[in-house]
Amino acid sequence: MIRSRLTACVTRWGLVLAFASGSRALAAPGDAVREFADALPAGAVVVTAPGSGAIEALRGLSVPVGQGALAAEGARAWVLSAATAFGLDLADDDLVVDPVERLAAGRTRVTLRQTWRGIPVSGAAARAVVSPQGELRAIASTLGSVVPDAARPSVSRERALAVAADAMGSTLSRHSGSAQLVIRRVAGADRLAWEVTLERAGGLPVRAWVSAAQGSVLELDLGVARAVGLAYPTDPREAVAEVVLERLLPAEGLASHALAIEDQLGPKVSPIAPGDYRLPPEDPGFDQVNAYWHADRFLNGFMAGLGYAGPPESLIVRVNSPLEPNVAITSGRFIHLGRAIAGFTQDAARCHDLIYHEIVHAILYAKDVQPGGQRREASALHEALADYFAAALTGDPAIGEWIYLQFPQGGTRLDMPADPWNAAHYDQLAFAAAPTSSAWANGMILSSTLWDLRSALGTTCDSLVLEAMDFLPPVPTWGHLANALLQSDSEFHGGRNGLAITTALIRRGIRGVAVADFSGPTQLEPGVVGEFRAEPCCGEVVGRYQWRSRIVCRNVPCGEWRWLGEERTLRASFSDETLLELQVVSPWGDTLRRTRRIALGAPQLVVEGPVRVLQHSRATWRARVVAAAPSDITWERAWRRPNSIFFVIGRDAEQSFDADTSCVLRVTLRDGLQRRTEQVISVETFRDNPPPLAPVSFRVAVVTGAGARTGEVRYELRGSAELRIEVLDVTGRLRKVVAAGPAEAGKYVVVFPTAEFESGLYLLRVRHGSDQAVRRFAVVR
Repeated sequence: MIRSRLTACVTRWGLVLAFASGSRALAAPGDAVREFADALPAGAVVVTAPGSGAIEALRGLSVPVGQGALAAEGARAWVLSAATAFGLDLADDDLVVDPVERLAAGRTRVTLRQTWRGIPVSGAAARAVVSPQGELRAIASTLGSVVPDAARPSVSRERALAVAADAMGSTLSRHSGSAQLVIRRVAGADRLAWEVTLERAGGLPVRAWVSAAQGSVLELDLGVARAVGLAYPTDPREAVAEVVLERLLPAEGLASHALAIEDQLGPKVSPIAPGDYRLPPEDPGFDQVNAYWHADRFLNGFMAGLGYAGPPESLIVRVNSPLEPNVAITSGRFIHLGRAIAGFTQDAARCHDLIYHEIVHAILYAKDVQPGGQRREASALHEALADYFAAALTGDPAIGEWIYLQFPQGGTRLDMPADPWNAAHYDQLAFAAAPTSSAWANGMILSSTLWDLRSALGTTCDSLVLEAMDFLPPVPTWGHLANALLQSDSEFHGGRNGLAITTALIRRGIRGVAVADFSGPTQLEPGVVGEFRAEPCCGEVVGRYQWRSRIVCRNVPCGEWRWLGEERTLRASFSDETLLELQVVSPWGDTLRRTRRIALGAPQLVVEGPVRVLQHSRATWRARVVAAAPSDITWERAWRRPNSIFFVIGRDAEQSFDADTSCVLRVTLRDGLQRRTEQVISVETFRDNPPPLAPVSFRVAVVTGAGARTGEVRYELRGSAELRIEVLDVTGRLRKVVAAGPAEAGKYVVVFPTAEFESGLYLLRVRHGSDQAVRRFAVVR
């Protein structure tokens, strides 16, 4: 299994294996799966198939694929985007949507069937579950690499129908049979085959697969049989009753797709007559019949009714196992029911609640929930859930009343009082033959807690506990189960039962695993908004979030806490270095805190002002600052000559002075964190020496003052002509037309605005008739 970022391949039964390198394995599904898993969000679970290493199951997904009619194509496109990880080769393989089913609670199930060069691959499909919001939540896959023994059939459809009819003992008529070309995996090899469907007498449809290359029968599907037998409805305290044995496969012994019964002391049971297993209790085969009926009833009746889809591989239930001094043992999918132990127990195959108990262990193993872990809590969880579901079906909180000769020696109960049966007494309790600190005694704390919850919620609790299994890690603590119960309630029950869950668990001291954490920047520029997001405190279940901040002064928190909000996402800006704290009130009543220091970016200083100034005119410079408060600015000036020293001229953001000679300005900024930055600019002064006047028909002068918002043009005309007065910058770009039109002889003064001009040198150009003059002037702020 690849869980989140892990790259080990683990089979569904928890055995650590390397990817198989057989001839049928893909070239690099392992690498593709690892890359694919790395791209999934935390919490997603990837299960790989033993042997091929291709993806077999995905859960914990939240991939948007679309709602309604879009869900099917969205799911198909997403699976094809990871084709190699699923064992597919897009050069040959494709997926066909068939069918789309509507499930309870608004969910959709999409079946994607594999084809190879357009030929259906029998049994190769992926089933995807899509939420009402259009998110892909889980996938179960049997997709994989296909290498058929032939690309085209050499056996005709008619020949395949005849071969199948002969093998089934059927009479082939014109309308009774159909055949479709498929690829069928038989005995580990992919065969091009005709899938033939015929009708037996009475209208019973049966199927066969005939090789399209050799014409031989590859496989027969004779259907699932029903039979009758004798079994104890509960245990031998009641008389045997005639029961129906359902879902039997046409094979030797008692077996279905979900389970098979084996006897460690004798052969597989045979019917008295076809479909008749009514053997008396003294018959050696009775235990197999009794165990099959109870196991099938529990799996396909009770558990299936809660939504359990069945084990991924058949459970093997072995009766009459020599286990002394143990009563029953389950490991992976193998359940061993022990023989009677003199003076202690009776035959385990005849004890209904013990059979149910052991099957739950196998279900947990199939979901990769292993025993062991921290303080052996996972082992106690195994026992608690096994007891819980056995008691839920029987309605009796006592487990093992019949099998233990001196009950409760070895038995367990789910109705123990909260005090002392609570988490505070973990590893301190014993019950009957279960010693102190045993998984059975500790498990009774948890099973009694769940029984309390069942008394509040009724059979809804059964669904919650089953659904919670899918949200458990491989070796869970009880805190993981507490979170998983809330998560399953949120996912499947609209969160209606959260209060009842927390009340029942807290009453016995069991709390979910809750942490406070948040993501977001650790450094911001002053005034820039940052986004901080609280991580789910308790799995997918959201607690109550509260944000507050506190200023940091010279590396020490100062001032009062300031509340910022109670949403999961916070958008905030800061002008000072700040401690940002998230408080989480979890569903378990815990108040958790996580504090992070938000540093401000380095102080920023920009100095604006002229670098060339008309000598003896006044100029102004400004400092623009972005810095953590409290900040201060220092202005210093030095003359541009050797050995000149800097002297302070001010501490305001703006400085003005008369530029008598060229100088150097140095501006230093210190922020509230005592970080320092500076800028140095060189200022040059110049004299305005206009060129000598040419003999023209007019005289002109321009006057501006330091810091003035206007300028004056004074001119004298000696005759009448067209006049145009323009302002240009030093690059020759026209900036303003001061006057234009016919003008008579005389003296004039024109005032024009200079506020729109930047500090610097400009040219005033005057044209009068055919004469022209240019004057320089400066704008100083």
